Amino acid sequence: MTSVTKERPAMASTQDWLTQLFPLRVLGDYDEKHGFFVAYCLETGSVTTADDMDTVVDMMKELLEDEVSRVMMSRNLANFFSTPAPFEVREKWTHLAKTSPEKIGEIRLDLKIPPSEGLDDRDTSTVIAVLKRAA
Repeated sequence: MTSVTKERPAMASTQDWLTQLFPLRVLGDYDEKHGFFVAYCLETGSVTTADDMDTVVDMMKELLEDEVSRVMMSRNLANFFSTPAPFEVREKWTHLAKTSPEKIGEIRLDLKIPPSEGLDDRDTSTVIAVLKRAA
């Protein structure tokens, strides 16, 4: 009987994951009731609204850049993850990620963190996984 060993995936994705400051997910959606686009960060609960999808995602990127930069400069996580997105938002993300994984995009945050002892560029990397739900 021959044993078959499956190859492990490349370590690059694991290494990227390990060097992430905060792996974050954002859901861009259209609020039909109120007639505007909204972006939710699943982990922090941050919310932005705008008249179009590109703007709402850009606004979320800027908001998260400011929030992550403040957290890193203060070295205080006390409030960063204290109020995650509502469960229904997480359910939408999970459904879309399972049915359309090819639609998950990435945005790299431009963090404003002064050089610090023990931190290098890899330690200050944060990529947002973004899913945009069609209106």
